[in-house]
Amino acid sequence: MFYEETFTLFEQIDPALRSRLKLELTERLPLNRTNAYDEFLPKVQLERLAALGY
Repeated sequence: MFYEETFTLFEQIDPALRSRLKLELTERLPLNRTNAYDEFLPKVQLERLAALGY
């Protein structure tokens, strides 16, 4: 989700078929983090996926 190529691929999928595709997000937070929890959430990326119709 943090690579632009991922979104390039998702953009190439037929919009009519996007609702049939299931995405499994398996990224996890680092065990030893010094930043706030919210800083690791891929909010922007999830919003981009939603805007594409996923």
